[in-house]
Amino acid sequence: MAAVHRLALVPRLGDRASAAMLDELDMSVISFDKLRDTRERPDAQFVRKDEHGQTMYLFALEYQMGPSTWSAKVWAYSFEDAEMRVKAMRESLAVCGQMHASIGA
Repeated sequence: MAAVHRLALVPRLGDRASAAMLDELDMSVISFDKLRDTRERPDAQFVRKDEHGQTMYLFALEYQMGPSTWSAKVWAYSFEDAEMRVKAMRESLAVCGQMHASIGA
């Protein structure tokens, strides 16, 4: 069963006067699952085709290092494929070098 992710839209409160106004505001709750179902697919920048024409999707990764939480991205064919890629990273990930520039194809 997929987890339901909800986001409550809350204004940023800078002082006590703003906090008092919070009681007067209408709040909206967005169900990402329902929103995703109505759109049926991710935005274009999160989808691409591989060299064989198969669709790939961009997945977000998260990891802990000391007291901080860090993130990375990985392209995969499905959620299950993304999980397999993370497993492979746990077993064999290595630093290849520092990036200095990117040259388009």
